[in-house]
Amino acid sequence: MTTLTIPAEEAKASISLEAGVYRATVKSLESVDGQYGPQAKFVFELDGLNLEDGSPASLWAWASWKLNPATKLHRWVLALGGERPVPGHQYNLSKVIGTRCRLLIENKETEDGTRARVREVLPLVKAAKPTAPTDGTCVECGEQVVVYGPDGTGYCETHAPQE
Repeated sequence: MTTLTIPAEEAKASISLEAGVYRATVKSLESVDGQYGPQAKFVFELDGLNLEDGSPASLWAWASWKLNPATKLHRWVLALGGERPVPGHQYNLSKVIGTRCRLLIENKETEDGTRARVREVLPLVKAAKPTAPTDGTCVECGEQVVVYGPDGTGYCETHAPQE
């Protein structure tokens, strides 16, 4: 009988996050064979969050390798500031690597427990100069303002208007 040995490795800790919106950067993007065919695998590094070992916290997300207005990949490319893909032309997806964005995170129950999952990729909110006085707190919840709406209304990161 032949004995096969392989070193056992410790798995990276899964990330425990509250559902919500988080700032992130696209760290890598690759084509992989997924359960439902070719997939675009995005790796997002979460701004300011680290694992217990000090390494940056990151999440993976997948989108079908189809680029048309009905697909998640198309929405994500546009959210990442990419040019609108033109039907019949090649599109270089690597342009989005390094792009800062926001991620809508939800929690999903799996056999292994609760997992943080990327529900949607959103553009970064660009702060506008207030046109009306504000006391620096979000009109929705009272947290610190990070963005102002076109009318000068202040919002925290969670309640910022979607572009």
